[in-house]
Amino acid sequence: HVTPPVMADNHVTPPVVADSHVTPPVMADNHVTPSVGSEATLVELPLPQFLRGLVFVVKGYQEHLDEGTVQKWKEVIIQHGGEVVEKYDTLKVTHLLALHKNCPDFDMAFRDGKCIASAHWLNDVLLEQKMFPPCNALHLPTFFKLQVPGTYQLVIIEQLVSIEQLSITLTNYSGAERDLVKDMIRATGIPYTGHLSKTTTHLVCKMPFGRKYERACDFGIKTARYQPSCTRDTPS
Repeated sequence: HVTPPVMADNHVTPPVVADSHVTPPVMADNHVTPSVGSEATLVELPLPQFLRGLVFVVKGYQEHLDEGTVQKWKEVIIQHGGEVVEKYDTLKVTHLLALHKNCPDFDMAFRDGKCIASAHWLNDVLLEQKMFPPCNALHLPTFFKLQVPGTYQLVIIEQLVSIEQLSITLTNYSGAERDLVKDMIRATGIPYTGHLSKTTTHLVCKMPFGRKYERACDFGIKTARYQPSCTRDTPS
């Protein structure tokens, strides 16, 4: 299912929107419009314009989300000073928001040196009210194009495996980091469970210790670790 997280104060919680295997976020109204004065003389203050001078084009999401959802993203961009165009323009566009690397204009934007990111990145930028470069796997377009649910397959040790045969859980992660890893798992379309059992195929563990890790070893379950590829201090 396409499960776009709705922007909240801290982490985003993904409600189900439509059939798919990705988790693009919905840029919902998470802010209270700044205002001054009494209720009778309420005056709205302008929203932070940290997207001023940036021009966005959105590709790929329209195929899997309803028109109102994508339109909401565009409105939020404009509210914060940005601009949205429908067609890619080499001279004008600064940012491409793409669902996957097979989206139209992806190759051209890459050759032009544009910033290419996912809607998850825009979601986090809006939450923090400041610009920063993509800094985790969810901030980048996926390397695969969506397929019909139930037909997506992965190559594991030279064997073609349906994602429905896989099951992943976590251990030793907490807070926002745990939510991030869970969202990345869901983005692959592989089923995530909160518990470990003999039917679990993979355990993602931050550190190789603890009861869950020991049980995974006893059951012969494959273990892996999420390694961040970059940080927000990484230059654009």
